[in-house]
Amino acid sequence: MKKKLLALILALVMVLSLSGMAGAATHIVEQGDNLSKLAEEYLGSRLKWREIYEANKDKISDPNSIYVGQELVIPGTEEPATPVDPDAPVVNEFLVPEDEALTYINPLPLPDMVVTNGGGNYGVISEDPFAVGSMIANVIIPNFEAATHLRFQDMFRGTGTYITEQATRSTADPYGVYHEGVWYLFGSQGSLWVSENFVDWTFYDLGYVYGMAPTSAVRENADGTETWYLAGNSTHLWAAPSATGTYEDLGEFTWNGEKISQPIPANNDVDIFIDDDGRMYLYWGMGPGVWGAELDPENPTVLITKPKEIIAFNPENEWERFGQHNQDYENGFPEGAQMVKINGTYYLTWATCGTQYDSYAQGAYKSTEGPLSGFEPQERPITNTYDALEGTVRGGGHGSVVVGPNGTIWNFYTVNIGYEGDMERRIGCDPVAIDENGDLYVPVHSENPQYVPGVLSHPELGNETGAVELTARQGVHISSYSEGRHPVYAGDNSTLTWWQPAEGDEVPFYLVSLKGNYYVQDFRILWKEVGLDPSIGETTAPFQYTIEIYYGTENPLAPENADKWVTVVDKSGNTEDLIMDYISLDEPVLANFIRLNITGWAEGTTPGVVEFAAFGESIAKYE
Repeated sequence: MKKKLLALILALVMVLSLSGMAGAATHIVEQGDNLSKLAEEYLGSRLKWREIYEANKDKISDPNSIYVGQELVIPGTEEPATPVDPDAPVVNEFLVPEDEALTYINPLPLPDMVVTNGGGNYGVISEDPFAVGSMIANVIIPNFEAATHLRFQDMFRGTGTYITEQATRSTADPYGVYHEGVWYLFGSQGSLWVSENFVDWTFYDLGYVYGMAPTSAVRENADGTETWYLAGNSTHLWAAPSATGTYEDLGEFTWNGEKISQPIPANNDVDIFIDDDGRMYLYWGMGPGVWGAELDPENPTVLITKPKEIIAFNPENEWERFGQHNQDYENGFPEGAQMVKINGTYYLTWATCGTQYDSYAQGAYKSTEGPLSGFEPQERPITNTYDALEGTVRGGGHGSVVVGPNGTIWNFYTVNIGYEGDMERRIGCDPVAIDENGDLYVPVHSENPQYVPGVLSHPELGNETGAVELTARQGVHISSYSEGRHPVYAGDNSTLTWWQPAEGDEVPFYLVSLKGNYYVQDFRILWKEVGLDPSIGETTAPFQYTIEIYYGTENPLAPENADKWVTVVDKSGNTEDLIMDYISLDEPVLANFIRLNITGWAEGTTPGVVEFAAFGESIAKYE
């Protein structure tokens, strides 16, 4: 049903076709050409570069790489080629059968997320909560921080005021790689998830390589093998024959035979980039700015060009300024660099304004000259800063831009939680668009179900399925609750609150009235493992549960109506460890009431529900 609705919407706005290739114009690639430039010249808009790519897939293996002398077909044109109406709409169509289209939701439901804050000593109020500022300035990385981080110490005063009540799950700083039809998602806490369909993810522990802020790059060797490079914040460079293989320590990054040090910022938040010609580059920096240099491809720990600053804090750009409301004109703390090349343009992306804030954002500098020169700031951030401040999925900083299936572009980003400290975070992902100025941007930081990469030809034009949240701030009935953990919290669109059943409630349930007639298609659950404490031997365990629906106007709790409840999700035997879960039904179901029954959780903890959300549409839309 949801797919038919989207198809109707698309039919109203998408009128172009890639048919009519006979007699199409051709173009001989010249120096400086790229697909975006050709799309603007022949088709009237840089946004239509993918049409040229689709028409020449037999000649182009990588849309970022075309060569001088190559003959390309220009679809939708006839000899002689002439520009077309630049205002003509771009086609957004299903690339797979609609009934086979998979969906996902933010935050991404990644299994086996690493436990953090596991050292015990919970609920303690710091005796010196403002000391961290001095430590950042002078202690964490000796011998150079006094010169480069001293002015940032005020930004970190108060970091010690976070009171951690328990252990939690966390990952952030996502670095995505789409390689030979497979997604590789590296996250902080030494985490790697791998998926072929963007729905089913397998976890790999790479904690022996890095802790925070990963980067990865793949080199295709002359003998047909691959080398995967991997590094993290302030780590050595590592290499393996595959993303999930055993990594070898190649050593620390050096310049002039010495470890990168004063007056050059140390290798915080590094990024490794391999250009089309095989040359390698390193980008890094956390606080003063973002720096870059070329690496020796035969010994990629060695910088062979003098490091140069590429990005420095600019307070004129609101999204760069520190603070929840970007109020600090003095500081911005650039970090989280990532280089991506799209249609001949180099985009050096970066994060700013503080991971603890919902306004955490990504920006970009771009260049057509090369990977170390000619960079100018975009006129807009990548992050949709309005969406980032609202809803359950907040924030949009430190992430990566990835070219995925069929040349579509995707942005992985950090989602802010922040209850158990400023490093309690998750990961989100949304489509990226390119505007008329060539700037990258995320049109929507989605809260709703959307299609996985590869389903739509232009997901940046609209990737949501049409299902919207039905359960927020609705009337609820519960089996019990603990004082201060009211059931309203499971539907308030906040990750800082949760409903918690009372101690001794052996089969907790949460029942929500939709107060209307709806087709229900999807569910999202954000869990809380209340009281988790690995320091006393407690371990995590998969949450087990069922979801029931009731369709009817009579009292759903009356004994005579008990058999009218229908189970639509049965995970009472679930063995997958998910702190966030997402379920999409094969077919939508009619419902007036929905009940979540929690049947299993980790011993020694109490289950908490940060959010229980159902998604669907009113039946009145189809009458």
